[in-house]
Amino acid sequence: MKSRLDSVLEGLHPSRTIQDISRRVDEAINSFYVEYDVTHKWHMFETMMVNFIRHLQSHIFDVESMPETHSGLYWGQCLDIFKKLYGQNGEKTAFDIVRSNSEGGIRKVLDNFAREVAKHYAQNEINAKVWFFWNNLSNDERFAVIQEYIEKYSHLIPEELRDGFPGRIYANMPTLLLKHPYIIDAMNRGHRNRKQ
Repeated sequence: MKSRLDSVLEGLHPSRTIQDISRRVDEAINSFYVEYDVTHKWHMFETMMVNFIRHLQSHIFDVESMPETHSGLYWGQCLDIFKKLYGQNGEKTAFDIVRSNSEGGIRKVLDNFAREVAKHYAQNEINAKVWFFWNNLSNDERFAVIQEYIEKYSHLIPEELRDGFPGRIYANMPTLLLKHPYIIDAMNRGHRNRKQ
């Protein structure tokens, strides 16, 4: 019988979080068609990006299409993502890359944008699963989960938490659970790379 920890870690596995969202984003990128010339007209670039984020989100959420609300809502999301990718006024930097067809042009901008969206939604999903799990445990259940995690995954716990006061692990257990899928994903990628 699976323990509660086993169940939550199964739900957090990269194949069900990081990689699943990445797969959906890949499908969105591959199925998005740029119908018009956006290379010289700002309003066409903005329209394309609004359509692209709606397209991405429909694939991530596995729905036929996102609601057609005011485009300013979607453009606001685009601005946040561009700022993360390219800094202040990132939308202008992205448009310059598209317009000049440099650094990979429009396809590179869309790919970078989509990868940032994937990171955001994967992190949101992981956060929601971890905090729902952790907040629904009693103190005794939390201690049991921590003991089980230490027994099974002590090799994944940073040394500064393993050494010294055991309360450090207790205080940082949600953080360890939040990092767990990323650690497993990195280990899996490293293992795959060694096989090649």
